[in-house]
Amino acid sequence: MSETLSTGSLKTLFRFPFRQPGWQSRFMVGSLLSVANYVIPILPSIWTGGYLVRIVRQTVRGEEPALPAWDDWAR
Repeated sequence: MSETLSTGSLKTLFRFPFRQPGWQSRFMVGSLLSVANYVIPILPSIWTGGYLVRIVRQTVRGEEPALPAWDDWAR
């Protein structure tokens, strides 16, 4: 648990959304939902929060962080 945060690890964290194919559409859906949160306060934040939980669970399991597809809206 004594991991240090280096500039290399920060670069990896900030670059992971842009490394996989199809990232533009996934990023755009998330951005639109985030903007819609200002118009409809509750509903979009539920979906974006669930999406962030999916990314955190991937990382906790030791998988490479990646943007999952927006295919499971009910989950």
